[in-house]
Amino acid sequence: YTDEYSFTVVRQRNRRRGTSMAENAFDENEATKAMDQYSRQIGTIGVEAMKSLAVLDALVVGVKGAGVETAKNLALLGARSVTIADDELVEIGDLGTNYWLREEHVGKVSRAAAVMDEMKRLNPYCSIEQHTGAIDTAVVQRFSAVVVTSDLPQATLEEWGAACHDRTETKKDAGGNEVTVRHPVLFIVAVTNGLTASIFVDIGNESVDGEGNPAHRITDANGESLITNVVDKVEYVEGAEGKEATVEVTTNALLHNYDDGDLVSFNEVAVAGLWEEGREQKEQPRFAVKRLYREVTEDDGSKRTMLVGNRFSIPADGVAPFDAYTAGGFVTEVKKVVFKSFRPFAESVVNPLTADQFMFPYHDQEQMFMKNRGAQLHFARRALWRFQQEKGALPALHSTEDADACVAIAQALLADAKSRDEKGEAVLTVDEVDVEVVRKAALYARVELPSFGAILGGIAAQEAVKMSGKYTPLRQWQHFDELVLVEDEVAADAKPQGTRYDNILCILGQAAQEKIWSQKWFLVGCGALGCEYMKAMALMGLGARGGYVTVTDNDRIELSNLNRQFLFRPEDVGKPKSLCGRAAALRMNSEMVVKSLEEKVCPETEKDVFTHAFWADLDGVWNALDNVKARQYTDSKIVFHEKVLLESGTLGTQANSETIVPFKTKSYNDYKEQTMLTAIPMCTLKLFPHLIDHCIEWARAEFNDVFADAPRDANAVIKDARQFVRDMEGSLKPAVQYKKLKSVQALLEKRRTASDMAGCVQMAMDYFLLQFRNRILDLTHTLPRDHIAEDPVTKERKPFWTGGRRFPTAAEFDADNEQHLAFVHCCANLFAFMFGVPQVPDEAEFKAVLAASKPAMPAWEPPKEDVHVETDTEAEDDKEAEKEAAANLDGVKQALLSADFSGVAPFEAAEFEKDDDTNFHIDFMSTAANMRAWNYSIKQASRFKVKMIAGRITPALATTTAMITGFVLNDFYKLIVGRGLHMGTNVNLATGEFQSFEMEAPHKAEKKYDPEEGEDVVPVPDGWATWDKVVVEATAATTVKEFVSQIPAKHHDCECVMLYGKGQKVMMHNRLAQGGEKKRLAQLATRPLKEVIGELYGEPTAFYRLEGSFEKETEDGADVFIASIPPLFVHFTD
Repeated sequence: YTDEYSFTVVRQRNRRRGTSMAENAFDENEATKAMDQYSRQIGTIGVEAMKSLAVLDALVVGVKGAGVETAKNLALLGARSVTIADDELVEIGDLGTNYWLREEHVGKVSRAAAVMDEMKRLNPYCSIEQHTGAIDTAVVQRFSAVVVTSDLPQATLEEWGAACHDRTETKKDAGGNEVTVRHPVLFIVAVTNGLTASIFVDIGNESVDGEGNPAHRITDANGESLITNVVDKVEYVEGAEGKEATVEVTTNALLHNYDDGDLVSFNEVAVAGLWEEGREQKEQPRFAVKRLYREVTEDDGSKRTMLVGNRFSIPADGVAPFDAYTAGGFVTEVKKVVFKSFRPFAESVVNPLTADQFMFPYHDQEQMFMKNRGAQLHFARRALWRFQQEKGALPALHSTEDADACVAIAQALLADAKSRDEKGEAVLTVDEVDVEVVRKAALYARVELPSFGAILGGIAAQEAVKMSGKYTPLRQWQHFDELVLVEDEVAADAKPQGTRYDNILCILGQAAQEKIWSQKWFLVGCGALGCEYMKAMALMGLGARGGYVTVTDNDRIELSNLNRQFLFRPEDVGKPKSLCGRAAALRMNSEMVVKSLEEKVCPETEKDVFTHAFWADLDGVWNALDNVKARQYTDSKIVFHEKVLLESGTLGTQANSETIVPFKTKSYNDYKEQTMLTAIPMCTLKLFPHLIDHCIEWARAEFNDVFADAPRDANAVIKDARQFVRDMEGSLKPAVQYKKLKSVQALLEKRRTASDMAGCVQMAMDYFLLQFRNRILDLTHTLPRDHIAEDPVTKERKPFWTGGRRFPTAAEFDADNEQHLAFVHCCANLFAFMFGVPQVPDEAEFKAVLAASKPAMPAWEPPKEDVHVETDTEAEDDKEAEKEAAANLDGVKQALLSADFSGVAPFEAAEFEKDDDTNFHIDFMSTAANMRAWNYSIKQASRFKVKMIAGRITPALATTTAMITGFVLNDFYKLIVGRGLHMGTNVNLATGEFQSFEMEAPHKAEKKYDPEEGEDVVPVPDGWATWDKVVVEATAATTVKEFVSQIPAKHHDCECVMLYGKGQKVMMHNRLAQGGEKKRLAQLATRPLKEVIGELYGEPTAFYRLEGSFEKETEDGADVFIASIPPLFVHFTD
């Protein structure tokens, strides 16, 4: 571990000396421009896959929609070179699918030549070339990957596919002899014709499987993080009745999250054959997991089997019998190497199903199982190729004659397949050809739906990543369609008009295009998703004639945005995203009407920016957000205003989308958001880390406490100590107040000594000794290695330092230790920034300053009191902290309030910035986290990993973003034409999984029992849903009493019993109040409602949400019942 860390700090030192590696190097321990630009991508695919991409040479044939998307995504991913080939002249309709084509290109230059300038500006690390002239097998074999997106004949695809699949190269073996080895070219066919799209992938068989068969080697099938568990217990279980012996493992976590067949290895579990001390972890034995179950008896006597979530078994092969092991350790998942064989195009086109596929894959599961839709689309695709072969071109646009001919061809192909199947040949068959599928595919084969270009371009580019062995390649076909968008017969107004919109006009028709032109939409966010949506809006002319698009984003463009947010260029760094996004959209389509804003969508902007009138004027909202809170707020607005919401999100290779329609689907807030993060217990962070993530989170918290919060609080005290104390007393618990005040007090005292770098060095040394020596020694003094603890529940006595508790080692500062020096260097420079002292970035110069300053390093002394060992129970920790605060808080307050700060200079508080490699922020967190990891014998982390975790950097890929926007566009088209189901989509590009699902209908309120009230609560009206609401109008003069009296007339005679602001506790009406509360409410009743809301909850908006309890008489008037009503709003009309 020390050697690994030394490598890190040497790189950091060299960088500051001006001898860093090349700026485009991919190294986790180096802060290069490439590592910064690709940080989110590397966080997804890893450095090794990134290095594989950096030597990828790709050829993209055809530069219409799917072609330009593929080329764009490959360039953004960081391919070494992308060569585009398309010699056809630009046509006017191409402007509706290729966003880099302009009217001045039409009929004058080839598509490839027209996009060269824009392609070259995408990524300085990717070489963009143009191929002109014929392409033969010799040409395709020069590349690492070939992606065909144009309508080439099937014979050509077969020829190229064979050349790519069978490519070999000559190498020398270990003995110096020349040998021929397989070196296939990734071959992809990604074509879209009208309402259908298809992709074929042959990654080749560069390796051999365990049986010697040619296959592709996959080292990480899904790209998921390795699962590590703390071991609580290990038991050897003798086999009974002829069964093999097993080892049963109990984990500290309630759910170990391993599946049957997963491989695991152990660490620090000292059992012979299970873990061998001294071996590298990668050389440790590996075992296959088998989950354990137990039988439970229900109350009615029936029995059922239940999974035991924290236990599993492994084979005992090679493990000698032993007594139950209870001394801790870790068990970690090991990625299995998987081999998959791939067929060349010519073979796969007639036999597309692989050995592990029982049906042709299709994203809509119902359509796949009920109608075998994927197989039907495959016959439609083959029919198009056969028609092209026989007639020399694809079926003519809207030609029923050609469409009928395609149907006949498909039926002939099926008859031939059935005949071959009867002879025992491996071919694809179906019961009968779906005539509607083939016919619609043929009627629109000459045009292109822009959404499919985005989908295919994202998938095709992602497949290139998989050449490294990362992820599972597509096996080998995937078909998509949106045939539901059109009737059986071509619409009368579906005709080309010689405009950029011809593709949509020929598919959806004039009426649909005019509706698109007149739409008014709000795009929330202009990051990665937002850029893709702005592009899509420009291509179809959303809002271009009579409508508009409003886009808002309060962020500015950063360097790391450039490899995913493709509308932005290096010269845009630092500029507003929304403004640059608008400019890019107008360059794509000058007809666009785009309003750009830099405002957050939140309650604070309701009054002046995103007002009631703003929302009411919209046709829909397009979310391109990256956080749940903003999504929830936007959803609340579209629900109130009854607007459509198109929602989507990505995380690495995974993506999802939802179409939310008023009164027809659930809203976003109706679904429970699944959090991706699990909170780390405070005691784990402070005292018992056992994973590097714990150390990184601790370092991030220390940075905030010491270099951000403390100087900020100290400045507030310097400005007005009494106000600072008053603010704390009104909002913080005594324990938190005490901690803040002590921190401020200590910082103000150091103001006198930290007047130069020597003083900052002393502070850094004090901090080093405090965190990595003194507190460690305090802990081990209180709890020595042989400490025995008693379980408070079971009273069992066992070693304290076991499981997730690792016995730590204290550090003594050594100036010759690279790790120690790096930490003090970063820390001292951060203190220098805080105190306004000139920094010393150069490490050699700093080492001289350190030697000259001779910082004091007092010896450790045993603590007077034992260390308080915090528990996972918050209440117990709070109790101890409150006790200390109660005894000392007043004294600290008085000391600060009586001090004179008139001559004290303010401090500089650090504002965390992860992408500035000169500010020592990430360097501090990296050195601090790894020093703590050294204390606890935890494997240390690279600088990049620290940056990803501490910087809260979300893994992201350009491919995933582009792809999911295509699915959302298809749902937008359905909204426009009013056809098809409202769908959501889940996609994982790592594994090639595509799933579409029908959106759920709104949940209807039901009668349910309220245990607090002791009776049923009945919905009024029965079955009201999220989209319903009760709005009661009021003026500034309307009193609370008058407002309450209007509710029965507004909503089914429901009487208001209690009333308060949403999420508030203080009542403004309570019919059941007694005593002083009754008197208070009586006084409020006669006051204006608007005034009371402002006084109790803050100034209200025009439509203000209220909550309360209500009751209603039964139909016979003999009794009343508790009523639940839809959300209640007061509308202040003035």
